Amino acid sequence: MMSYSPEKMLISVHVPKCAGTSFGNWLAGAFGDRLHLHYPNSGPPEPVTTANVHCVHGHFFHHQWDISAACYYPQAKQFITVLRDPVQMMISSYFYQCKMGDAPFATLDRYIEHVLTWPRLFPYIGLPLTYDARLDRDQVEAKFVWLGCVERLPQSLDNLAVALNLTSVGSMPRKNGAPRLGVMSDLTPWQSSFREKFRWEYELYDLAESMNAESARKCN
Repeated sequence: MMSYSPEKMLISVHVPKCAGTSFGNWLAGAFGDRLHLHYPNSGPPEPVTTANVHCVHGHFFHHQWDISAACYYPQAKQFITVLRDPVQMMISSYFYQCKMGDAPFATLDRYIEHVLTWPRLFPYIGLPLTYDARLDRDQVEAKFVWLGCVERLPQSLDNLAVALNLTSVGSMPRKNGAPRLGVMSDLTPWQSSFREKFRWEYELYDLAESMNAESARKCN
């Protein structure tokens, strides 16, 4: 991964249902009023122009507007993001939509079957990476200061604190969750199908998971 430069703007890409709301609170503790939240509501948000902002965090994907990180901040050179096992991410997305009264399908099974018809996992579109048959790891390492992993979040955040040269950071309470009902106890069939269909996304997730697992082993 590239080294963090505090003189340059840091872009934090909130991939939906990857603990981004909770992570935004952690970033607020780290950056204070130098953090800018980038979330589309009734229209595309305005890009930040002030020199006082050191970190921008938010969604860089929307069904209606082109708000990718590369589109908004073409001058940006350093990025961070939190990733999650893609199956778990889409399960979380389904139950969040149920919680909001906007369930797209009557059952989780039907939703997962629908997702498997997608050409790619749309929540990943906002990342500043070229989508291809295989992940370009060199591109990831040239653009990202840090990749977090929901499944290893405490260790991931410790790694980020080191990368950002932070001496003290707060905890990260869980925010914006949704109750789950009717989830399979064994997700292996879904994970096998997802890994076959969404290879690029899983290569990126596996990279984040392996990097944080290795860091955890070094600390033990």
